Amino acid sequence: MLFNPADHTIECGDNDEFIKLSIPASQLLELLILSKGELVTRDYLLTEVWDKNGLRGSNNNLNQYMSMLRRTLASHGCENLFITIPKIGFRLNTIISIEMRAGPGENVHFSAPHSVQKKNRKERWMIVIAFLCIILPLAGFIILKQFTSHYDIVSSEMVEVAPNCHALYLHKFSDNEKLRAKNQINAMLKELKLKCDAGNTLLFDNVDPIPDDDDYGRTFLSYCHNVGEKTLGNCTDFFYSGWKEHHE
Repeated sequence: MLFNPADHTIECGDNDEFIKLSIPASQLLELLILSKGELVTRDYLLTEVWDKNGLRGSNNNLNQYMSMLRRTLASHGCENLFITIPKIGFRLNTIISIEMRAGPGENVHFSAPHSVQKKNRKERWMIVIAFLCIILPLAGFIILKQFTSHYDIVSSEMVEVAPNCHALYLHKFSDNEKLRAKNQINAMLKELKLKCDAGNTLLFDNVDPIPDDDDYGRTFLSYCHNVGEKTLGNCTDFFYSGWKEHHE
């Protein structure tokens, strides 16, 4: 694969196919190649590609062009050319061979060994398997709750947890658990910066028994708007695998 930063094109394979990159994508590719594996921060890329060209850039712009650039390269056999450093920036994958060729436009040639491509495919499968290991138990929990709990206002227990703020407990709590659940709900609302009044209803459940300390275990809270006497809508769900109260 041959990259010409002067005219923003990539030449692929032996069929002399040319791909025209957008100017921001071409500049991003050039800056990352010239970094030679050093970390390139998001701020630096936004300044060089957008600010210095009189444009207004953002992290969303940067993410969009990096994603398009990755897809373009991957579709022509060059995958994982860049490594993302979360919330900081990107760097060049030094495993991939980079060769500077003198000449018009100072072309850049880069390719990945076949063994590296096989390794990358294996890593992707491992990521998919790890993702499924997380999602499937969570999906099973949600499906189980659909069959084992009552989510309608008529059959669930309505409790006032704050002035004009009511919550539905999705399964039966003891009196002591109700008191601790009420305290937990108010702590969660404060932490999430949510205001609950007569226009809202909360759905609450705690999968693990509610203890006496601040470690409440697996917790579900849904912040809903009342759209009718017995109808809820526009709910925002929060699920914690191990919710703990934060003390200032």
